[in-house]
Parts: sequence; structure tokens; C-alpha cells
Amino acid sequence: MATSNPGNYPWQTVKRRNRPQPSHSPTTIGQSSTFSTPNPFEKLLHLSETDRQAPASAPPAATNNDHKTQPRIQKPPPIFMYGVTNYSDMVKYLAVTLEEEQYYCVSLPNETVKINVNSPDSYRELVKRLRADNIVHHTYQIRNERAYRVVIRNLHHSLPLHDIKAEIEALGHKVRNILNIRHRVSKEPLPLYFVDLEPQDNNQSIYDLQLLCNMKIVVEAPRKKNHIVQCTRCQSYGHTRSYCSRPYACVKCGGEHNSTSCVKDPTTPATCALCGGDHPASYKGCVIYKNLQQARSKTHRPTHLSTAPTAVPPVNTSDPHLFPPLPRTPHPAPVSGSPLSRTLVLYHTTPNLSPRLTSFQLSLLNSKQCLINSFNRTACY
Repeated sequence: MATSNPGNYPWQTVKRRNRPQPSHSPTTIGQSSTFSTPNPFEKLLHLSETDRQAPASAPPAATNNDHKTQPRIQKPPPIFMYGVTNYSDMVKYLAVTLEEEQYYCVSLPNETVKINVNSPDSYRELVKRLRADNIVHHTYQIRNERAYRVVIRNLHHSLPLHDIKAEIEALGHKVRNILNIRHRVSKEPLPLYFVDLEPQDNNQSIYDLQLLCNMKIVVEAPRKKNHIVQCTRCQSYGHTRSYCSRPYACVKCGGEHNSTSCVKDPTTPATCALCGGDHPASYKGCVIYKNLQQARSKTHRPTHLSTAPTAVPPVNTSDPHLFPPLPRTPHPAPVSGSPLSRTLVLYHTTPNLSPRLTSFQLSLLNSKQCLINSFNRTACY
């Protein structure tokens, strides 16, 4: 049971060191001479010489390494308790475990209370008691205790897992779990493995591994998933089965039992435990999932795209003032003679395009002015 004082938490305390003052005592440079001229950089030379001839017993200058902070202690995740009808009795229940530990609660809809504990040790003690007393709740894993997961490619699926584990641990790593990845549709084993390592300082060195079990391999980071995680125990979104104690909900029929013990006839339609539709609770077309995904996309939408730009009025290409029609000229008759004479005749018979080019330049200027005015109006908002 946690009996820690609220004032004595292992939180980080940064201690700043005072920088030593540099010495400004000048030293003699070179030999004396009867004729000398003033040197405007003499003081700088004195300072540099003083720094080079500093005694070995002088305190070293402060560097950036002296200000390195200690490893940060991550705050424990929140705990969500359901069905809280009497807040005072819940506080008394927490006081037995936490005693003088400081914590705060947030009231959520549907009689749900969110508890934030400041100390990781108190968090572990509280979760242990909630599980022992079968209190309906769910929480998450502590960030510092999460496994370091990597993906190993080109490793044959028939290799025994204990052989892979032994070779990886011989390199100084601690393996928590190894899982062979199977095809999503055919369920056939693939030459891919998920390897979960215990969090250590040498976890990054696993990416330098190129040979394992006499096979050429590639170690990669797992891909980030864009979908929302779903609990396979209560079928709710946002947490996993490992840290959930809510009542069971079947993914097939929606009943209050484990999905592995469901006896529903495969020919009968499924029932969603979330919306009551005729589909499994894991169906990504469920209304509940779509609403959560839509709310999530709105939260991650960039703010600079929230305001639509002002539409620029279109340019009327049929306006004769902006685009006057070209004058029609008869096709020149064949000209005989030298190439130079034919070129001069064609040049004089070509219509004059200068008025049309001038009108086109004016239209470009008008469009540019419209864009500037639209940008100014948008900036005012």
C-alpha cells in the first residue's frame, strides 16, 4: 500500500551550474622594442593567450553536457471507472488505497469518472486493488513499460521461436514476445515476425542486425495504424483487452459472454453490440465507428484549411473590349521570286496582333488585382 508523502515525489529537479568567470589578466607577448606602434587587437591577443596558458587546476568551463537533465518520469495513464452513482463513497474507497496521495477526478457522461494519479507506484497499487475487487474500469499500460516492437523480414516461418529468441538475446536484448505474421485472408504464415523487446538503452541497435539464424534479414519499425483500436472484451473503441475489466460483449451476437464461447448459428445474421445492427461489432462500416473516425479526422484537420478562400470572379472571354476579334485577311497568293521577297510579303500581310496582346495584358492585371483584393479580405478575418 502506498504511504508516500505528497511532497516527496521522484519528480525531476534541474540544477543549474554557475559558469566560471574568465580571467582578464594580460600577459606580455613578444620582446620589447624601441619603436612600437599601437595594435588595436592587442586586448584580443591577450585574452586568447590567457586562455591557452590557463593552469590545469582551473575549473573547466561549463558545457552543454553539464545541463543535461535526468530521464523524465512519465505520468501514469488515467483510470476510467464506470457506473459511479455515489462520488463520496468512491472517494472513501480510493482513500483506503491512496491515503495521502494527491489525485484528481473528472466527471464524464454516463456515470463515468476519470481518475488521474500522480505517482506510478500508486497507480499500480490502485489498479491491483480494482482488479482484485472486480471494479468495472479500464486503463492503459504505463508508457515506460511498453514493449519495443520491431518487424523482422525474410525470416522463414518454420523456424522455432525459441531459436530466434536465443539468438536475439545473445546480442544483449531481452525478448518479451515473438509472433509470426499470417496473411490477412488466407491465414498462411509469412516470412515476417513481430518481436517485442523489453525497454532498454540498446533497443536501437536491433536495427543494425543483418543476419539471424544464418539468414539475411531486414529489421524495420512497424507501420503506424490509422484505425481506432478496439477492445475484444467489451467491443468498445479506444482501449485494449489487456487493461479492461468491463463486462463481456460478444462480437458476433452482442451477448454478455466471451466471443470464443459463442454458440450462434453461422447462418443467422450477426448483431452488433454497439449499435444493434445486423453486422459484427468489428465491422468498420458501423455507425459508431464512422462517427468516431469522423470526429477524429476533424480533430486532426489543419486549421489553415478551415476557412475557404474567396472565389475570384471569372474573366469573361467573350468581352470584345478584353479580347477583340482578329481581322480577317485574305490568304496571300503565291509569290514568286527570291526567298527574301516572299518573306517580306508574308510579313506585311500578317495581321497586327499588338491590340490583342495589350488587351490580354490588361486582363492579367485585372485578375491579379482581384486576387490581391481577395487576399486582403481574407487576411482581415
